[in-house]
Amino acid sequence: MKIFFKYYLLIGFFSSAGLNFIYAQFNNPQLVFAGNAGPWELVYVADVDGDGHTDLVTQHEDNNSIYLSRNDGQGNFSTGELMIQNHIFYGMIDYGDDGDLDLIAKDLATGIIRLYENDGFGDYSYWLQNFAYSLVSPVFYGDMDGDGDKDYLFGTGSGIGTSVYCCETGPPFPYCVQINAVGSDFTLCAGYFDQDNMVDYCISYNKNQGYAFYTNLGSGHFVSKSLPTGFPVMTYNLPKGVGCADINGDGFEDLYFWSVDLGRIVWMANDGNANFGPVQAIVDEAGLTATSLLIRPGDCDKDGDADFLLLTDYGIRLFRNDGPGGFVEVPLSDVPDADIIFFEDIDGDGYDDIVIGQPNKVLWLPNDGACQFGDPQLALLLLQPDPESVSIADLDQNGKPDMLLSAPATGLIGWFPNLGNARFGSLRAVATDLKQPIDAFAADLNGDLLPDVLTIQGAKAQPGYYPALGNGRFADFVPLLPDSVEFNGLNIHAADANDDGKQDLFLSGALARADAVLLLVNAGAGQFEAPLNLASLLPGGFCQREHPDMDHDGDPDLLYREEPNSKLYWRPNDGDGNYGSAIPVIDTVEFVSLQVADLNGDEFPDIIVGAPNGAIAWFENQQAGQTFVQRDIAAAAAIQRAIVALDFDGDGDQDIWTAPRPDSAAQEQRIVVFENDGTGNFLPAVSRKSNGYGHTAAGAADMDVDGDSDVYFCSGLFGGWYSNRQNRPVIAGFCFEDVNENGLFDSGDLPIPEMPLRIQPSGLLAYSKVDGTFLFTVPEGDYSLAPEPQACWALTSDSASYSVNFSGAPVLNKLFGFKNLGSPPSVLPHISPSHPQCGRVVPYWISVKNTSCQSLSGRLAVVHNSETTFIGSTIPPSEISGDTLWWNFDSLRAFETFQPAIDFQMALSSTFGKFDSMEAIVFLKNPDGSLYLSGAYTHEYFINCGEGWFQYKSVNKEYVDNNTIIADNELRYMIRFQNPGPDTVADLRLWDRLDTNLIWSSFRMLGSSHPVNVFLDENTGIVEFYLPDVHLPDSMNNLAASRGCVSFGIQMKPDIVPASLYSHTQVFNTAIVYFDDRLPVPTNEVGTIVYHTVGLSGAPELYPLAIFPNPTSGVINVELPQAAKPGLLLRIADLAGRVVLETKLETGSTRHTVQAGSLPNGLYYLQVTNGGTVLATTKFIKQ
Repeated sequence: MKIFFKYYLLIGFFSSAGLNFIYAQFNNPQLVFAGNAGPWELVYVADVDGDGHTDLVTQHEDNNSIYLSRNDGQGNFSTGELMIQNHIFYGMIDYGDDGDLDLIAKDLATGIIRLYENDGFGDYSYWLQNFAYSLVSPVFYGDMDGDGDKDYLFGTGSGIGTSVYCCETGPPFPYCVQINAVGSDFTLCAGYFDQDNMVDYCISYNKNQGYAFYTNLGSGHFVSKSLPTGFPVMTYNLPKGVGCADINGDGFEDLYFWSVDLGRIVWMANDGNANFGPVQAIVDEAGLTATSLLIRPGDCDKDGDADFLLLTDYGIRLFRNDGPGGFVEVPLSDVPDADIIFFEDIDGDGYDDIVIGQPNKVLWLPNDGACQFGDPQLALLLLQPDPESVSIADLDQNGKPDMLLSAPATGLIGWFPNLGNARFGSLRAVATDLKQPIDAFAADLNGDLLPDVLTIQGAKAQPGYYPALGNGRFADFVPLLPDSVEFNGLNIHAADANDDGKQDLFLSGALARADAVLLLVNAGAGQFEAPLNLASLLPGGFCQREHPDMDHDGDPDLLYREEPNSKLYWRPNDGDGNYGSAIPVIDTVEFVSLQVADLNGDEFPDIIVGAPNGAIAWFENQQAGQTFVQRDIAAAAAIQRAIVALDFDGDGDQDIWTAPRPDSAAQEQRIVVFENDGTGNFLPAVSRKSNGYGHTAAGAADMDVDGDSDVYFCSGLFGGWYSNRQNRPVIAGFCFEDVNENGLFDSGDLPIPEMPLRIQPSGLLAYSKVDGTFLFTVPEGDYSLAPEPQACWALTSDSASYSVNFSGAPVLNKLFGFKNLGSPPSVLPHISPSHPQCGRVVPYWISVKNTSCQSLSGRLAVVHNSETTFIGSTIPPSEISGDTLWWNFDSLRAFETFQPAIDFQMALSSTFGKFDSMEAIVFLKNPDGSLYLSGAYTHEYFINCGEGWFQYKSVNKEYVDNNTIIADNELRYMIRFQNPGPDTVADLRLWDRLDTNLIWSSFRMLGSSHPVNVFLDENTGIVEFYLPDVHLPDSMNNLAASRGCVSFGIQMKPDIVPASLYSHTQVFNTAIVYFDDRLPVPTNEVGTIVYHTVGLSGAPELYPLAIFPNPTSGVINVELPQAAKPGLLLRIADLAGRVVLETKLETGSTRHTVQAGSLPNGLYYLQVTNGGTVLATTKFIKQ
């Protein structure tokens, strides 16, 4: 489903500090690569995300996950984004015709094939329907029965016989009928062949010589239709089949057939009415004979007719259509071998290119427009990098930092291009099949402003570089030392040693088996002077990559480590590349990681180190590098392998980010942040779980080019980055009550909650939070932003709307002021509980929302069951009277909510299976101080004692008579959530897809356990509830605090009409809960059934009934409000409105007994009628 809002995990409008620092500032890690060694295979090529560019879908055969690589329109593909785990790819269709492709895949956990809907940005967590069949053909999506709705047509295999099925799309579960019991293996194609806008289909039977075409008569009825003779027959058990394409370019689907063993591919022209012409050859030659054949129709010359690309045992072959239906083979030279092929336009020029899938690799051959193809281009390299080093450089000159790595184990130096919008391209190779490449670092060595790639490689660990050619391409390796020089390098890096503007090189290693540090002075144009051995200056030394200006004289100094003692020294640079005497920095602390940064703001670089025992310390640079004083940051913990210093929170000082490596796999991998107060003193550490990635290297760079520093990392099989949300890409602002009506936000003005705001052209609605702030996250583009105030507000600020050019940088402080016009007093009481489990302490959020534009005061009464015990409340009650709790509220502002969170001890197991209730009653104050009843809400619930059962979603009405919808048409939904652990949840979001039988514009919030951002897309019916910085604890540590909920109300359409007296319409609702970056958790599905009835609505407010017990096992006692008059009937009806029991009431009596023991268990309606008029209706449960 195409939607226009895009999800990053964002914080609120105002920045956070203190203990929320790490949660507020960092997104969850975004992987650039993951350790999946393969085998991979290409399974689909199409525009998956609806952006007009052809994307790639791959399947990982070992971990059974499906990945999407997006095309930027020029044939550059993003690294594989996980679409879904533990599934096998079956196909894709555009369900709902919304412009993006939805996924059909088999869930290996359940064995069920499902349709997963694309949210428009590649999220496939919302599954729509199950296919309770084993698919053996693609799923065709079109109108099968002439009702104007799209249906499914597919072939099935083992388990239910080999058949063709047609399914009406849901919800609920699709209604399927078998339309052809084929009884043998077959291939199938379907399409619109005869201009009646209904899908027809054709079958090729693989184990005999038959073909059959079936035309659609409407209502899903198909009849066979004869075809011309002359088909390719099959004499061996080899592939044979049928396909559909517009072969002659007349706009009608034609048929083509093939038989591998005979080497024949033929076609028949369709006249537009499913009458097919004579058989014509596409290919007819013995040389085509093979054990497999893959046929891809396409249009390589853009002349409107179908050309054919074939994959045979003998390679890839292309047959171009000459127009009248004759085919000519186009020679293809130097085409790589393939496991699978596709014929699609990759570079957006309108001509179909050749896409080749190989093990762990995807290539494409660009088409020049005349069916002539260029050299193979690498689209995807699906190798396991397993890097030992990672660095950042803009290798393709697009202004965005790419990730460069070396992987000795796989002999690879490669890079991941940064495509922008928080996406990285697939792995690209600088060089492969190398002998133990050590290190990879980028620097401009020849002055052409392009970053060359430095490395050490080969059996002798020789240093050298790959000169950049531009656009991410590199020339062959250039060694830096003659072959005769035996230099075993350990690291290589660049710095301007002599202040001449050119990058000189420093090499650490062993020369003639002795420790050596070589300095290669850059002579220009990529030429270097004879190496200068600095070993005499650095005895036993290892040159650090960092070259800080320790004495602040403008020249990079030499920082080196003496092995094996882990002592650290520096030597001052005189500006000409001459280095002075060694000055000790560290001589008593062993360290395994090092960073350089100015921590106390004195402009002199300090040194931060991590010790093997996990301690972190910094050495303050004093007296221009002459003295260093140790200052501790953290005591011993796990090994600190990755330390990064950068200004996370934009306050101008350098904070510390680190990722201690656990001592064992059983320990959690965490990231830890120490916030700098500006003087080098650090606040207590704040940490959070980090998805199990053991960070072996990390650094700082602005990965998303939003103006703040992010953290990139690698950890063996994984690599990625943490997005700093300091400059998060949002459009944000503030709505306020302009008390003095001057059009400005100033002292005394008040925030307005739940103010609707719309951003166009997306049509997305957001609602301001309790503090008046709002935000939108949308793709880059031009937008208009305007409020849609309730009737009691009038705009006072100068800007009634804003035009926003959103380029990804945050757009803040869009202010809207309003004056209060006043309105009659009204309140909305609501009860939002967690799940009531017997014997447990359960939180209840009782809310009173002021739904008017005047300030209100009054009292709230909460009446609970006598078996439920009040434990406490965030707002203490002003009075407790038996089972009634009282609160006073004063001056509740317009649309403000008064909400005490109350803990109740639920009744014990003796109440299991009972329905219970709790009521919230609101009394408002008159001007004279007297009270009057303003509103009430009763929450009914089912008591459950199961430990594992948890109903995430509920609705207040499960059964509705269609005659009552107009009078009472609001459904109230509640979505519960609970953090299952094992760590605190920082951010939480929920998606709810509204049923089409609901009036989406009537959506209103009822309550929420936590502050929430609410978004509604009225184009798709998707509501998002975003709870930033919610900090839900693990349920194992704090069950009550781990829970929460959101509630909303929405109206049903008044014209919901079931199809017949004995049928019904269901209003469905479900949601998805996202805990940080964990896998989404779908809620249970709830439904409201709308029935035709025999008059079940009644008027209970005029003739109230009391029935007991309820539920009942047989006997029902009915209490009337007054003595029964002659002619009164009592009848019981099932949910379809069918009367199942009817009896006369005893005249003059108020209590009556009904025997219902013979009824099946279930929910029933009980009515009292008089002469056909329904006096009262109530429900009971027979169990």
